[in-house]
Amino acid sequence: MKTLLFAIVTFSTALTFGQLGTLDFVENTGQFPDQVNFKANLYNGNVYVEDHCFTYVFHDKNDLDHHHDHTIGMDEHEVPEFVHSHAFKTHFLGSNDIVNTNQEVQRVGFYNYFIGNDPNKWASNVRRYGIITQNNVYDGIDLKVYSQEVHMKYDFIVHPKADVSQIRLQHEGLDDVRLKDGALLLQTSIGEIVENKPFAYQVMRNGTKKEVACNYALNNGVVTFVFPEGYDEKQQLIIDPVLVAATLSGSAASNYGHSAAFDVDGNIYTGARCFATGYPTTTGAFQTAFGGGGVDIAISKLNPDGSNLIYATYIGGSSTEYPHSLITNEAGELWVLGSTSSSDFPTSPGAYQSSFGGGSQDHVVVHLSTDGSTMIGGTYLGGNSADAQNSITSNYGDSFRGEIIIDDQDNCYIASCTSSSDFPVTTGVYQGTIGGGSDAVVFSLNSDMSNLNWSTYLGGAADDAGFGLRIDGNGDVFVCGVTNGSFIPMNGHLTASQGAEDAYIVKLSGDATTVLGGTYWGTASDDNAFFMDLGGSDDVFIYGQGGTNMPVTTGLYVDANSPQYIASFTNDLSALNYSTTICGVSVVPIAFMVDQCDRIFYSGHSASAGAPITPDAIETTGGFYIGVLEQGATGLYFGTYYGGNHVDGGTSRFDPSGIVYQGVCTISGFNTTSNAWSSTQSGWDIGVFKIDFEVPNNSLDITVDDVIACGEPPYDVPFTSSAGQNATLSWDFGDGNTSTQTNPTNQYQASGTYNVVLIAEDSTGCVASDTAYATVEVIEPEPFTANWTFTPPPPCSNVVTLDVDFSGTGTDSLVWILPDTTLINTQNLQAVYSTPGQYEVTLIAYDFDCSYSDSITESFSVSEFSSNGTIVMPNVFTPNDDAVNELYKPRYLATPFEDAFEALEYYHIVIINRWGETVFESGELPTEWAWDGTIANGHIAQDGVYFYKAEYRQYCSSEDDTLQEKHGFIHVEQENK
Repeated sequence: MKTLLFAIVTFSTALTFGQLGTLDFVENTGQFPDQVNFKANLYNGNVYVEDHCFTYVFHDKNDLDHHHDHTIGMDEHEVPEFVHSHAFKTHFLGSNDIVNTNQEVQRVGFYNYFIGNDPNKWASNVRRYGIITQNNVYDGIDLKVYSQEVHMKYDFIVHPKADVSQIRLQHEGLDDVRLKDGALLLQTSIGEIVENKPFAYQVMRNGTKKEVACNYALNNGVVTFVFPEGYDEKQQLIIDPVLVAATLSGSAASNYGHSAAFDVDGNIYTGARCFATGYPTTTGAFQTAFGGGGVDIAISKLNPDGSNLIYATYIGGSSTEYPHSLITNEAGELWVLGSTSSSDFPTSPGAYQSSFGGGSQDHVVVHLSTDGSTMIGGTYLGGNSADAQNSITSNYGDSFRGEIIIDDQDNCYIASCTSSSDFPVTTGVYQGTIGGGSDAVVFSLNSDMSNLNWSTYLGGAADDAGFGLRIDGNGDVFVCGVTNGSFIPMNGHLTASQGAEDAYIVKLSGDATTVLGGTYWGTASDDNAFFMDLGGSDDVFIYGQGGTNMPVTTGLYVDANSPQYIASFTNDLSALNYSTTICGVSVVPIAFMVDQCDRIFYSGHSASAGAPITPDAIETTGGFYIGVLEQGATGLYFGTYYGGNHVDGGTSRFDPSGIVYQGVCTISGFNTTSNAWSSTQSGWDIGVFKIDFEVPNNSLDITVDDVIACGEPPYDVPFTSSAGQNATLSWDFGDGNTSTQTNPTNQYQASGTYNVVLIAEDSTGCVASDTAYATVEVIEPEPFTANWTFTPPPPCSNVVTLDVDFSGTGTDSLVWILPDTTLINTQNLQAVYSTPGQYEVTLIAYDFDCSYSDSITESFSVSEFSSNGTIVMPNVFTPNDDAVNELYKPRYLATPFEDAFEALEYYHIVIINRWGETVFESGELPTEWAWDGTIANGHIAQDGVYFYKAEYRQYCSSEDDTLQEKHGFIHVEQENK
């Protein structure tokens, strides 16, 4: 199944999904509590998979960041910052008692747990898995648990004829559970968690997936699944709650969508042009006020699920600005390529060109900080005529073509065009003067825009433009675009122009002084190359539009008579590898990527009907078309439409794993998710959709886990690699030690923080090299205690007040389990209980760094008995059937009409007449304790004086209390009978 993540924004907003990766479900071999089967680390917490429930613990991300920053360099006597957390459970009500579990996709490597000084709690060679399946969790229903990126997912697999109504979910420990727009909102004390509208499907006999309409129902806190249209009970049903993200910008002003980009954490960026005041800029953003003049660039950055705006800013002066292309570095800093006609566009101190060059517009290049608050660099680049505006090709939005990329040193490289004869160029470059009309320009600036590394024209006497560029492993620069005439000397596959407009590719040396290769590409019709990329072997690929008779290589996938094409060339451009046509209908190319295995990803807007779609297409109609070709263009792996109208010029991007971040300009019909930052659209909006094509990853894709090692040094830390048997590994453990082993162990001699680097290389097939980083913290654990002051209530208390104060060290989180609630991270608590019964209070204290926990349980009782005062024995007894004083029994001194027997645990009395004869002795049962005046043979005692001796003990007396004794005389009177 292809996963769709999309967002919509009214200005220039970007949306991301999260860090790329997968979860490990770690088996429990004694290192976790007994009820836990598997544990997985989530983005900001943990999930514990149990037989009949999931238990989640989430930590406030801002607190974690603050805690991390605060504890660096902290004095040993300082108290660390407190981290707020929230724990809750999802119960599977009515699930079967016996559940069999299967594990699949065992990960390479193991975990070892040597925590504390109790060997019974140690575990080694602990396995980790990618998929956990609980079979027959309900009759005929399995539960499959796995991950999508860093998010845990679970599917219910309903086998034929099983009763889906068995599935009932109940959440324990949440502040609120409610439905909104079909999604399930789970409210915790540290934020809201969204389970989006569930997705259900069945696999038909022909192998295709058919979506089944499915909704949540919420009744008295119990969640069930409803199928308003029913489903085929003879076929297996999969219930798959898929997380998507979609949001509007919340702007009160209309915006046109131009560009989209991503960063390594999955945050999404969008670039738009905004027409007025009203965009929701954030406090501290670089420019919070509209610059004026009718149009400003607007940039937004959203968190991975689109629920929160990280920052939003205008960039502009008093005239008009347009965004063309966006890109980020590994730190999440953003580069923006745009154009302006403002003479007061903001530039940074020391900018290479701080003033407007003249003509209708100049290039502008801006480098923003990670939080969007600071312009790290900003400059004009232009001459006395029109710059950055293409007038050769005629698709909607083509005026704002051009691309920006960056290298490892944060130098930026730009391909664009100019009509200025005085455009800034540097000495010694290949072409120092304009060829005529408009030329392509290629230039490079340093990170803060203070220096023009190099700049050159590329063009002949007719009109030319540059659209896309890349840098290969040798630092050589490739540029593609369109030319209207005789271009610079070409020595590539085609050395002569084929028509009025031709695509071209030029290979420049890294300093732009030399043309190392070049080729035309096209037909007798008009042709162009809008995008380019380099494959895993540094072959060159271009994506553009051309005549319908574009050459097609035999044996490849082809959409006949299509105006869009893909062509691949050798790195020196001297030979054609292959070419083919794609899409089958007219689209405007807007995003392009070739991955390490030479699979081809492409996107286009303004798509007409009839493009090829695959059975798992997300939509069958829409304004955008997105496709993926197999390695070597041998087949169509995926093809889908998606909604939206168009874009107004600019670049969108695929990340290296094949996820598209596509900017959209839309007026209506772009749905938002329930947790969206905004669901209000005002006129034209910029949107962005994100589709993960789930193409198998053939890169090494290595990972190294961060490790917190608790113990007294020296400390052995094991490392594992998932690179595979063909990989050559190079480990640097950060302490001077290295290794080339697959799963090495390094002994750290001292406590501290160590930066670990793993480099993996593999020259076979299409597998690319990779580098992974991790941090190892070796910690000498502080003494860990979890204790609390608990004063037991006095015996037989009818109202018990708990007043508890926690004291201890080494704890990161506290969980109080009270008789009627669970409290998280409470240092002190008070609670009152008055209902008779026996109760327990449990405190669980956690040390997350060292995976320690400790628990204490105390018991108390609320009595159902009470004492109402002093007990006395009556001295007059009248058993004469007048319904008054008919039974001889103890009384309370202050409240004689209350039954004193209810407060007595033991009672015994002997009554003797004046002749020493026993006339009454009480039995063992309370019903045998009172004397009704009857003596031997059933006669009533005669009037007179009798002697009694009574012994008793009250409930709730202390254990060492002796029996109380009373004795004296009784006057029996019958005068009223």
